[in-house]
Amino acid sequence: MVDQDRQVWGDMLAHLRNCHPAVCRQWFEELEPCGVAGGTMQLRARSVVHRDYLRRECADPFNDAARSVTGRLIAVRFLGPDEIAMVAPPPPRRATIIDAPKPAIGIEGKPAQEPVPTSNSPNGLAPSGNGSGGMGSNGTGSNGLAPSILEPRVPLEPRRPTEPRVIVTSHSRNTPTRYDSLVVNPDYCFENFVVGPGNRMAHAAAMAIVANPGRVYNPFFVHAGVGLGKTHLLQAICLRIAEANPNAVMYYTSCEGFVTQFFESVQNGEMAEFRHRFRDVDVLVIDDIHFLAKRESSQEEFFNTFNALYQANKQIILSCDAPPEDI
Repeated sequence: MVDQDRQVWGDMLAHLRNCHPAVCRQWFEELEPCGVAGGTMQLRARSVVHRDYLRRECADPFNDAARSVTGRLIAVRFLGPDEIAMVAPPPPRRATIIDAPKPAIGIEGKPAQEPVPTSNSPNGLAPSGNGSGGMGSNGTGSNGLAPSILEPRVPLEPRRPTEPRVIVTSHSRNTPTRYDSLVVNPDYCFENFVVGPGNRMAHAAAMAIVANPGRVYNPFFVHAGVGLGKTHLLQAICLRIAEANPNAVMYYTSCEGFVTQFFESVQNGEMAEFRHRFRDVDVLVIDDIHFLAKRESSQEEFFNTFNALYQANKQIILSCDAPPEDI
């Protein structure tokens, strides 16, 4: 079964490379096939970050690959390193049917009658009755023979209900909710970050942050022009912190997302949930913070969030297209 799963996964990879080359990543080869159960092809990722990226960015291409390769209407389920895969139920046991012995055929094709011990026989197996319809008072018929008794049919073994071993985990959903953190791309790691004269200091500060979050360079504010690697550096920090401490609570969003969530929470009376989302974290990462300019109410809420996190020694990471004095 394992070899068959790997063969299917290998065919899926080939289909992805041919039909969906834009989504393919080198680390896809590290995904582990865990079998098909409940109409779902299960693949295990090496980290929660990889799992979340697959769920939110690659679900449709992977589903297409699975259906094209297998010819079945199945979906792909991505698992984290600690999630337990569903197990397909065993096939039901087949009960063996044992036919009852057929009665002997007598003259003219009629069943031959066999004498059965009467009530005065040693084993006393003949039925007793006092009716007059062909059964005598001594349990025999009008012809002096007891009615024939056939050996009963062997009963079938009752079928036991099949109970598949399905373990539901807390990370079983594949679709993001409205206020989920932005997806972190596993490719944006420190190993893929090109260090040069213009970003060497920012890279060194980022490495110090992942070694001791909340204690050095807090807050961490990085600014540069468009396309110079700010987002890459922010996501590399998130990846390294998650690798070092899988239980760390991080919230990564854009400034536009922060402002949108703030106004929606005010209109819906959900400010308590909003503050919980942004303040009960270990690391808060906000990209493009310059969008807060000229938004006084949002600035005030961000200021309160900033103070709450800073006083609790929680790491704050911000990026901007311009230096602080320009915003």
